Amino acid sequence: MKHVFIRFFLITLVLFTFSCSGEDGINGTDGVDGTDGVDGVDNGVGTLILTGDVTNEEAVTLVAENFGEDTHSILIKNTTNLTAVDISSVSNLASLIVEGNENLQSLLLANVTTIIERAEISNNPSLDRVDLSSLTVLNSGLTVNANPVLTSINVANLRSSASITFSDQPLLERLDLSNLTTINGGLSIRNHENIASVSLASLQSLSSLDITSNNMLLELSIPNLETATTIAISSNMAMERIDLPVLQTTSNSRNAIRINSNENLTSLNLNSVTTGGGFTFSGNSNLATLTLNALTSTDFISIDSNTSLTTASFSNLTSCATLQILNNEALSNFNFERLENVGSRLFVEDNTTLTTISFPALTNIGNGTGFSLSIENNDRVTTLSFPSLQTYGSSSRGIRLTFVSLESINFNQLSSIHELIINSESIVTNINISSLQDFDELAFSRLSTPAIDTVIGRLVNITPPITGTTISFTGTPSPESTTDIDTLRSNDNTVTVRN
Repeated sequence: MKHVFIRFFLITLVLFTFSCSGEDGINGTDGVDGTDGVDGVDNGVGTLILTGDVTNEEAVTLVAENFGEDTHSILIKNTTNLTAVDISSVSNLASLIVEGNENLQSLLLANVTTIIERAEISNNPSLDRVDLSSLTVLNSGLTVNANPVLTSINVANLRSSASITFSDQPLLERLDLSNLTTINGGLSIRNHENIASVSLASLQSLSSLDITSNNMLLELSIPNLETATTIAISSNMAMERIDLPVLQTTSNSRNAIRINSNENLTSLNLNSVTTGGGFTFSGNSNLATLTLNALTSTDFISIDSNTSLTTASFSNLTSCATLQILNNEALSNFNFERLENVGSRLFVEDNTTLTTISFPALTNIGNGTGFSLSIENNDRVTTLSFPSLQTYGSSSRGIRLTFVSLESINFNQLSSIHELIINSESIVTNINISSLQDFDELAFSRLSTPAIDTVIGRLVNITPPITGTTISFTGTPSPESTTDIDTLRSNDNTVTVRN
């Protein structure tokens, strides 16, 4: 064992050299001046290092000889023989790094209460147990990553942290953060095959939340979370319930809340959210109802490919820059009854069960030229209703829409539009354009005779008379409408009637 103690002495000497001044040390245990190198490091080294082929017994000796009140950091890295570390005497640390230890199974620091700087436990292929049961404060954050056989980590008393990351621990089944109240940065829990329970009962605020690819996690409940910058909950295959009942505000980011690809999600509670930058709900195959009735304004909403979704309700939303409702094959109705302004994009596409598209309070679509409206492949829609729409972007833009089953059109308040072109394979029997004054082109396919009478009757009575416009439709006009069509033509309008 002589070579072992020589190695201890050299390690200790190196650490001592970096942690003490050039002056004589204080008298050691044996009363010999510390400069002589005998028992002179009474207060411990600054950084305690365990590395290489150090064994458990050697580590105990090394800790006993070098740990003291001046020890502020612990580095356990790339050991090959070490299987257990128990440093129960430490209470405060600047940093803790445990990384790449081939056979380390147990890490016990049961009396640590505060870690000021970095704390990382990563890439330890045999690590099964971590005890940080007294830890309350992490000033910089905690990373626990890629410990493939980790089954137990005790951080149950943690109350605040700058950030927390858990990722790639396939055998971990439970994570208790029930006393955690504040995270100044982010909380990320990713890629756990067997984690079934995450407790965040006390959490009130954080910057970002990322819960991704935890295949056995059945629910996520954060009952006291009030504020968050961004939230991403994605690809949790077993998750049935997300409950954020008091969350009110998020950031202005387009990705403020993303709930994506949680295949078994059936319950989503975001009932208190009032404002946020953007919301994406995509690929949640079993979600039937989506309700955000407290939301008043946002920049972005995307509801995409939720195959069981039947109802979406945003009943108090008044303003949205972009609204996308896409590929929701079971969607039968949505509620945007107070939506007044869509600033950039309104897309309603490929919702094959939807029968009514109605935005009863919408007065404006588009700001300047940077906007678009797309309503396509909603094969069962019979009613298109924009009864309050008054402005549609710039004067150079128009509305072009195609339907299979459309029967009723309402643009009651629309007075000016470059072009309004609506095609339907079905006969439109009801049409309201009673405020239309100024347009370049107006085209409808397959109008009933009463619908033709309504359209032509409106156009011929515009004052002053319109000139230079293009009007076309398919159908049979009444004798009165035929006379009015002749009047429109005589005023230099092109009117095409197809049978």
